[in-house]
Amino acid sequence: MKSDVLRPWAAVLFGAVLAGAPVLLLRFHEGAATVRLHHADRTLALLEQLKAECDPRSVTNEYIFSMTAQPTEIARGEIMGKLALLDEEEPVMEVLRQHLDRRDTTEFGEMLQVMMLGLGDSESLRPVGELMVLSEYPAVRICAARVLRRMHEVETGQYFIDALGDARFVRNDACGVHPGKYYPVRTIAALALHEMNLYEPLNYNLD
Repeated sequence: MKSDVLRPWAAVLFGAVLAGAPVLLLRFHEGAATVRLHHADRTLALLEQLKAECDPRSVTNEYIFSMTAQPTEIARGEIMGKLALLDEEEPVMEVLRQHLDRRDTTEFGEMLQVMMLGLGDSESLRPVGELMVLSEYPAVRICAARVLRRMHEVETGQYFIDALGDARFVRNDACGVHPGKYYPVRTIAALALHEMNLYEPLNYNLD
């Protein structure tokens, strides 16, 4: 008799446990993700450094016509390298995705996309290809070109061909002797195309 009475209650209790399990599991995962994001102090600090590099008032981000390599481009490469080293210790990609907005056309917003591609986010390949060609920020175009060149992805070929028309140049005068122009993005694009055995421009103005 008692077993007949207990069976319905046992079924109800078992059903409640099954129904509640997904919710508890979801909350566990959310809680774990929150804990991981709280332990990302160095990642967040590096993003603050990147944001400072993207500030147009920054001395290192002031483009002077006579300089072939800007300090900000070097600094951004170093930040990417530090983020890559942190990837096993902190949730670097989770933090970047939390800050990412592909509609954000600020320099920092565009650099986040370049950083994500450099750290292995394949979904950023095409957006960064477009940034290499269309971004209004010289440092973004150069950093994008450098990251894309390292990947040797054939589908980036057309972006590199389009980048051969990049308008930005720096003076390459050798202390006033033999005046000339140097096009950083065009040069990177031409080298990338050569390395991938794709279209190579003849007599293209890369000086």
